[in-house]
Amino acid sequence: MGLSPSSLRGPGFRGRSGRAISLPFALWACPLRRTFGRSSFGYTVKVYGLRMGIATSSIHPSSGAKGVEGVPLLEVQDLTAVRKNGDRVVEVFRGLTFKVPQGGRLVVIGRSGSGKTTLLWILSGLLRPKEGVVKFCGSPLQGPREEIAIIFQHGGLLPWKTVMENVTLGLSLRRMGRRERAEAVEGLLERLGISHLMERLPRQLSGGERQRVAIARALAQRPKLLLLDEPFASLDALTREDLQDLLVELWLSEGMAMVLVTHSVEEAAFLGDEALVLGSGRGELIPLGGKPGREYRRSPTMWHNCNRLREALKRSCPPKGPC
Repeated sequence: MGLSPSSLRGPGFRGRSGRAISLPFALWACPLRRTFGRSSFGYTVKVYGLRMGIATSSIHPSSGAKGVEGVPLLEVQDLTAVRKNGDRVVEVFRGLTFKVPQGGRLVVIGRSGSGKTTLLWILSGLLRPKEGVVKFCGSPLQGPREEIAIIFQHGGLLPWKTVMENVTLGLSLRRMGRRERAEAVEGLLERLGISHLMERLPRQLSGGERQRVAIARALAQRPKLLLLDEPFASLDALTREDLQDLLVELWLSEGMAMVLVTHSVEEAAFLGDEALVLGSGRGELIPLGGKPGREYRRSPTMWHNCNRLREALKRSCPPKGPC
């Protein structure tokens, strides 16, 4: 189960003795403080690979779960999460219930502190809620799955590895040969427009190029579910729109489901077919409709959905109280 860290060695891959640690996909738990209720038992999950935006491949072997007709890909029932705030335990959200069908697009939007990223980590299998159940392909989610990939805001590329090495990292952990890995991602790199960057290091890339590499790394795993935590927030407006359009094209061709966290009303209205608005209480589900694409971005339906989301955000916080 353990992996030699030689291919992943970098800052943070040594124990207190200074000796390299063998870890399954660079996953470890830090006994920092109790968070997210009794299920954590005093452990804050700290994942170098996943915080860096690597897909969850090889952390938890697939149990053979496949998409079943009539069964949602992702089903969340009465989900409650808490966090520590000094000596107090603060409820992040309570009783969230929703479903994401195969090929569905759920956007999660809410004010800061409403639990958007916490929810995403629970859906990835990295954190356990205080209460409630998350089902993936009809079975309870017990931990990270190789069918679930995640992309974070800053991409999290390993700085000492080239673009090709970053994109194929998950495949190399499956012990695929160099040539086999290159062939597996060749078409993906072309579609993302980064095939000419294969030998560059992350510091030699623009922000948009880094995010394209992060998307390629996640999609190289062929996930059924793609989780995205504000992946375009740090980009300029035009680059952000280009990558949103690209994400829609990839969704149409690959058919994976997506759950995307965002602060942007416009991004939520464009990328989602349903929105979960977090705030006080149990959250509110807003069906959006509309066919994603460049025409939809400028359509009256798109801007009507933006207004609906703004109204839902106002409802999500009481007039005189915390969100």
